[in-house]
Amino acid sequence: MKGIHKLKSEIVVVAGLAHLVSNRGFVYTVTRKADGQWQVAKWRALPGAPHSSVLLENGNLLVNCLGGNVEISPTGKMELIE
Repeated sequence: MKGIHKLKSEIVVVAGLAHLVSNRGFVYTVTRKADGQWQVAKWRALPGAPHSSVLLENGNLLVNCLGGNVEISPTGKMELIE
C-alpha cells in the first residue's frame, strides 16, 4: 500500500506491486455499507505500480507510478503527468 487519502468525501487506497514480470497498480474506494461492514472496490487502474501518492492543494490525487505519473480528480478523471 502506498497511501490512504480522503478524496472529497471518499476514502481511497493506493496500492500495487512491481515484482519480476508484474507491474500493476490500482486505486480502491473504501465505503461503509448500511449493515456497518466495510467494502473495498477497485476504482481506477494505474499505469504501473505506485511509488508514492499525495493529495494536492487543488483536491486532486497525484500518484507517482512505475510507468508514468497520474493526477486523479475526485470525479475519477485521470491525466498522465509528464
